[in-house]
Parts: sequence; C-alpha cells; structure tokens
Amino acid sequence: MHDRNLVHRDLKPENLLLSKNKDIKLCDFGWSTQRAKHEKMRTFCGTYEYMAPELLQKKSYDYTVDIWGLGILLYELIHGHSPFRAKKINDIYSNIINKGMKFSSRASPDVRDLLTKILQI
Repeated sequence: MHDRNLVHRDLKPENLLLSKNKDIKLCDFGWSTQRAKHEKMRTFCGTYEYMAPELLQKKSYDYTVDIWGLGILLYELIHGHSPFRAKKINDIYSNIINKGMKFSSRASPDVRDLLTKILQI
C-alpha cells in the first residue's frame, strides 16, 4: 500500500477482512489518501484509540501513522484490548501522548521490544 503512495489513516480491527485463503484484506479506504512517501498531511482523521500522537497534537504527519496503527493492532491481538484504553476520549488522548502503555505477562521481551519500537512518534 505504501509502495503505491497510499496512506490508509484508519487501521483498526473493523477494517480488516479475512479471505477464504486466510489472507488479510484491508477495507474502508474512506480516510485514505495518495501522497508521496514522505509528503506531510495535516487532516485530523481516524479512530481515536488508533490515532498516532502526531494527529492528536495536530502536527503534520506522513505514512508512518499507519505503522502506529499496526502497532496498536498487534498490541490488541496479544492483550485483547487497546494499549491506551480509557472511559473518556480526553483520557485516551492523554494516554497516547504520554505513553500510558502497559504490558501483560503474556507479552514476551521480544514482543515488548517490537511494540515499543513500532509505537514511536
């Protein structure tokens, strides 16, 4: 997708489909845009728990917001919930910006290392 200069901007479980061959298919390109790989964007869009800090801080961003979303998806697959969950939207924002991420005992040191590296501004 990124090799074709597409930025999805709304990676989340609801936007993943599983084919008969068990291939993962990405759907709902409503927030997607076509941009040069490092061209910056400023549109505030996506789903709160999956938004990269740059979006929440209203900074410019590039395709790496999709990599952030992938990190959130991987965390959820391992833990069964979002790393930045909270009851109020403002608390979700605060947790994302302040790195309020905790790991369960199910997360191996390698998984912790991977997620810590993926979930970077």
